[in-house]
Amino acid sequence: MTQSDERPVAAAPGMAADDALPTPVRDLRRASLVGDAARFSAVGLISYIVDLGIFNLLRVSAAGTVLGGPVEAKTAGVIAATIVAWLGSRYWTFRSTGRRDIVREFVEFIVVSLAGYLVNVIVLAISHYGFGFTSLLADNIAGNVVGAGMGALLRFVLYRRWVYRNDRGAAAALREKVDN
Repeated sequence: MTQSDERPVAAAPGMAADDALPTPVRDLRRASLVGDAARFSAVGLISYIVDLGIFNLLRVSAAGTVLGGPVEAKTAGVIAATIVAWLGSRYWTFRSTGRRDIVREFVEFIVVSLAGYLVNVIVLAISHYGFGFTSLLADNIAGNVVGAGMGALLRFVLYRRWVYRNDRGAAAALREKVDN
């Protein structure tokens, strides 16, 4: 990762950057990634169930007709699921890197969630309006399988590298020690 003077550790030619790290550090980084991915997946599954339930409820109910079509139903599901995901991410998945500035964290989380939502909804809109796959099954495959998977991958990477970066939690802990 970095040396005490904050310069990157150089990997030998043909080696990945992680291979230049001592084995225990490399193992901890992999374990952290696997743990984060497992917790992210569990929170994502719960959020997915919320999104899926609201989407399908609105697609087959009178309330869905009032709100509009599949994109509006997907939007309602995503809003509810995003709130569930933020709570799960902040208080469980990335709890060790949570920040004291909860408003900034929430705003960054929403920005990343919107990026994931756009990926999801673009896939759904292309399938439904572009290709003419208008059945409930087609909308579910496009919006809740393909789009959701692509959006989830994007969100995991951006949450981990931007919103919940490890150095942010360490910086907050250091600020707290200095303040006390």
